[in-house]
Amino acid sequence: MMSLSGVKPHDDAKNTPCTESGSACSKPVRDTWNSVFEVRGRELGCRRNGVSAFTRKVRGSVNFARRLTRYATLNGHSGCVNALHFNESGTLLASGSDDLDIHIWNWIESKSSYSFNSGHRSNVFQCKFMPFTGDCHLVSCARDGMVRLAELSSTGTCRGTKRLASHHGAAHKLALLSDSSHVFYSCGEDAATYELDLRQEKPNKICVTKENNRKVELYSIHANPFKSHEFVVGGRDCYVRVYDARNIKENVNKGIVKKFCPKLLVGTESKANVTCAVYNFDGTEILASYNDEDIYLFDNTQQEISNHHLHQYTGHRNSATVKGVNFYGPKSEFVVSGSDCGNVFLWEKDSEQIVNYFAADEEGVVRCISQLMV
Repeated sequence: MMSLSGVKPHDDAKNTPCTESGSACSKPVRDTWNSVFEVRGRELGCRRNGVSAFTRKVRGSVNFARRLTRYATLNGHSGCVNALHFNESGTLLASGSDDLDIHIWNWIESKSSYSFNSGHRSNVFQCKFMPFTGDCHLVSCARDGMVRLAELSSTGTCRGTKRLASHHGAAHKLALLSDSSHVFYSCGEDAATYELDLRQEKPNKICVTKENNRKVELYSIHANPFKSHEFVVGGRDCYVRVYDARNIKENVNKGIVKKFCPKLLVGTESKANVTCAVYNFDGTEILASYNDEDIYLFDNTQQEISNHHLHQYTGHRNSATVKGVNFYGPKSEFVVSGSDCGNVFLWEKDSEQIVNYFAADEEGVVRCISQLMV
């Protein structure tokens, strides 16, 4: 079972937040978007109030974020849902589960278009539509360490799946490149990052993440949306590491271009791990979620190693499972995360305040968050 969020008339009956830190009862965040002024400007044909600008401002407004609530519940999987991904046009949603199946959903009508066996032998952790392929190529990774490609037809069937690579340990995440229909990255608990090209028969191992010669199991990877050669990884320690795929040299800082960690976690005995790390809309900021800890925002324009974080987001609980985090809004105005209590939390990025939270799953943990980008 999985839930979709959208704008509906607001329901005041909400589940209690996990903690009081970052409480939604703090001083309300002031919304600078004026609906009357913006609608009037669009009617008059003001250039700065055009349709695209109007839509962007609405989606990035606090009032709009406060109205988000559960839109629909999609039933079809017989196991925990670990992966969600919208296609480029936003008409389809792919989901992966512990039941080893991948469903392609017509989420607008709240029904499954079709489903197929992923070919994996253990829990599916991620599945994504490859860009610029007409939704015909879908890549996935799983606990069995395999990275697989599913070839989909426009008639709503899967022609077949094949293995592209195998990690020596669970493979948790995939990173798509914004400018490529055939190249993407994968990472796994073997500390390795692979560059995979659908045109090539074998993957290219581009780096192995280490700290003091100890391999770091990787749980997350994400590519910079403006610089596809740059990617960020996170895993079983407190550091967020940035690499440049064009110039990775093991003998030069182990190939790492930048390295981030909250100062309060440096040199401590904390066992906080990075469960997810993602870039904002233009790659200038990196958001990282830590298990049994908070969510931190880092400035990616800084050079090399930094122990300074821009913001800290509290109120949710990240203890069970490898939990995701994401930005929300066309300009990454908000931070969104699931929680062990079954709620989805939204923070206003700059003020760090919770502007909304709502029940997404009454029976378990909210593991993954996917944003519709259109």
